[in-house]
Amino acid sequence: MRALYVGYRDHAFVHALGKAILSALPPRVLARYRQTHFPVARTARSHATDEQIVRELQITAERGYSLDVGEWEDGVCCIGAPIFQYDGTIWGAVAISMPESRYDPRSEDTVHYLKKYAQAMSKYLGQPQSSRSSVPFLSGP
Repeated sequence: MRALYVGYRDHAFVHALGKAILSALPPRVLARYRQTHFPVARTARSHATDEQIVRELQITAERGYSLDVGEWEDGVCCIGAPIFQYDGTIWGAVAISMPESRYDPRSEDTVHYLKKYAQAMSKYLGQPQSSRSSVPFLSGP
């Protein structure tokens, strides 16, 4: 990933790290974020309309990982997973990037590995594994 670096904060709606974090925000926090950060389509495949963003964040929250297939950069696929801290709030995210040609949507191996790693980091930060039974994005304000 040529343009991403630690601390990068732009275009969160179209890359895996951003989607993983945004999907775990409480609704009020997400609404405030959306008022000041406007989606920009980086490629022809970017999901940057309001409807696409809402649906993408719902899917990400439900399955526990985000997916960016050519949305951030043509020819690149990224899979992201949220990391939670001791109180169950989002701490950050971890992602794996690969050439799109190496991504196999039928294989769950990479997703399984990434989610396992994110869960281990969350546990290290003191987040009890049983406390993530509800999905903040899908709950009320």
